[in-house]
Amino acid sequence: MKNLVLAAIAIILFLSGCGTKELSSNDVTSGKKEVHQHESNVVNASPKLNTFVNINQPSDKPSTETQSLTEQTQPENTNTESKDGNEEQMDESVFLEVLNKYNNMLDTIKSDVNNDNFSEENMGYKFETIQTKEQLYDVFSGFMTTDAAGALWNEYVNQSEDGLYLIPRDGYPLFTKETGYTIEKIDQETYRLVHNHDDELHGKFDMIFTFKKFDGNWKITEIEYQRTDNEFV
Repeated sequence: MKNLVLAAIAIILFLSGCGTKELSSNDVTSGKKEVHQHESNVVNASPKLNTFVNINQPSDKPSTETQSLTEQTQPENTNTESKDGNEEQMDESVFLEVLNKYNNMLDTIKSDVNNDNFSEENMGYKFETIQTKEQLYDVFSGFMTTDAAGALWNEYVNQSEDGLYLIPRDGYPLFTKETGYTIEKIDQETYRLVHNHDDELHGKFDMIFTFKKFDGNWKITEIEYQRTDNEFV
């Protein structure tokens, strides 16, 4: 009886040992498959990891894509500044209006001249209310400086003790845009207009008008006369 029990126990232990071994073998096999799958996933994931690493790595030269995005986010350069600074485009009609007043200076003052009172002694017609050269120049101060007016009118008037006299003589050269002119910018507040003057009374030469801006108003500051042979009149 004892031998029979031992034999039964031995058979049970033998069968238990085979099952454990088989399970262990299956477990190992299953474990190996899982390990291969992870290794495979790691291999497949490597290119993606490398891609992110390359993007985040510092580089002296940004990628083409990065440069493109930077250019798109930068504001467009709308600067239209010329080589000499922030340039204001002047309307030439501003200067032509000043020259129109220059042309009409005699008409402006003739109503103040007594054409019936010619003085041989003073060689001219007396002004009624304008008593001095300075007062005359002040009449034109809205579009011409005192120095420019003095340089032009000094030879047309005679100052005496009893007043100011207008000397009868040929009028000053007028601006006529039909004979041609050019405008040149000197700086932000200075322009020069060169007029191709040509008439029977004065002849042919260039008149050079210099304009400057004073408190928002353009004025003639100088008038030069230059012949075509570059000699000043």
